[in-house]
Amino acid sequence: MITYGKLKFNNGIYTGLIENGAANIAGIFEFSNGDIYLGEFVNNNIEGSGLLISRNGSTYLGEFSNNKRNGRFCVTYNSNGNKEYFIGDFKNDVREGQGYLYSKLDILDINYSNDKPIGRGTEYSYGSGLRDVNYSNGIKVIKEYKKGVFQFGRDIPIYFYGDILPQEGGYGLMEQQDRRTYLGNFYKINNGSKIDNFKCVGVRVIPYDYSRAKSFSEGTFEIDPVFKRKYGYCYEIKDEDMHIGYFNGKANGQGIRSEKNGTLFYKGKFNDDKLDGYGIHITKSGWIEVGTFNKGRLEGNNCIKADTYSRELYIGQFSNYKFLGRQVIPFDLNIKEANSNISSIEARNNNNNNNYSEVNKSNNVDSFNNVVKEESNLERINRLFQERCEQERRQQLEKERRDAKFRKEAEEYLKRKEAILFQGTKDEFEKELRKLGYNTDGHKLLSISNYTKTIGNIPEGVEAISDCFFKGIGIIKRVIFPNSLK
Repeated sequence: MITYGKLKFNNGIYTGLIENGAANIAGIFEFSNGDIYLGEFVNNNIEGSGLLISRNGSTYLGEFSNNKRNGRFCVTYNSNGNKEYFIGDFKNDVREGQGYLYSKLDILDINYSNDKPIGRGTEYSYGSGLRDVNYSNGIKVIKEYKKGVFQFGRDIPIYFYGDILPQEGGYGLMEQQDRRTYLGNFYKINNGSKIDNFKCVGVRVIPYDYSRAKSFSEGTFEIDPVFKRKYGYCYEIKDEDMHIGYFNGKANGQGIRSEKNGTLFYKGKFNDDKLDGYGIHITKSGWIEVGTFNKGRLEGNNCIKADTYSRELYIGQFSNYKFLGRQVIPFDLNIKEANSNISSIEARNNNNNNNYSEVNKSNNVDSFNNVVKEESNLERINRLFQERCEQERRQQLEKERRDAKFRKEAEEYLKRKEAILFQGTKDEFEKELRKLGYNTDGHKLLSISNYTKTIGNIPEGVEAISDCFFKGIGIIKRVIFPNSLK
């Protein structure tokens, strides 16, 4: 049975969903030293996606296992009142592997070992340029890159450092006129067509001014005057928000997110930046929602909602912000002692005063001995969630494949001058098509879609009909009619 309440451990207090007497599914843990964790729990262990907020204001968003950070994280460090951002790999609570560190428009791309940068890396300082460095014995500059410039797109100058060639790409750094900065591997795509741009696999900085960033992101980015978007699996730190997951301009697909400097945590499927599908929503005040979401709100059966204002746990069907009923369980917020046979959570400090969490195992009974053999509600929820994640991942890959196919076809049509490139909204695109005589006499057809399609009744003898609309760009293919149908 699932309930809601508070459990006291020797190092803090848990507030959230409780199953089989243990912290499970989702909740908040307030450490005695002032650290706070929002996210998933399994049998009194921090396990799954979550957000850790240290007492000095630093935040960590990512995946936890065995009560420790293991995987790639988005991090904001509060260093003497200044914000520093880090996107990189963690192992057992310390930085281990490749990472990007950002501070005051400076970027460091390097590997870490035992929480410290090691070996060779690349460092960029705003106004000073790009250089290769070695952190093995102190900091040693190996090579400095000269600043170059070339015209691309619509005669827009791009400034670059590194091994980037205008016609091929390479590793380095690009600066645009709006001071957007990209560091990573660059690939020239669509060369020779009217859609002329680069792709960067690395990090991007969008600055507010010359001392701080509006956003710091890792992923794949299009660099041209039209798109300027991120897509695929990305890590983003933006103002007081962080997001890890699939993007297509906006967050679309599976992901996790924290908002408003850690007061809100989300996990699940996103559609245009809002939860839309199975997910979890947790607030710092203890409000918890688990289930199917529609445009950011619970919508469907088998949902769970813990309302800390009414002090009631709702389990059942929701529609249009309303609970349609099944089970209402009142709860109190009196603190109960946690089961001593189950692992408790403990906080500790490392040498850099960044606070992490680890498990303090009980000396009595291993917590895994208490796992119920039959599938519990938690196991069922986790199993269904994993199945949905895998399904969404496959759908996202298929969508990216279709996107790439469309772009390639569009480029070919433009190269052969068999298409008209139109930029605007779908409504404007439809009006333009009708001006050209489409969808008026039964022979000329109209198709507005995310991907190239041919629909309707195709008259015999028509050689080609296909119109499409994609990310603000309309492609109108030339339609060839035999004389008898003109």
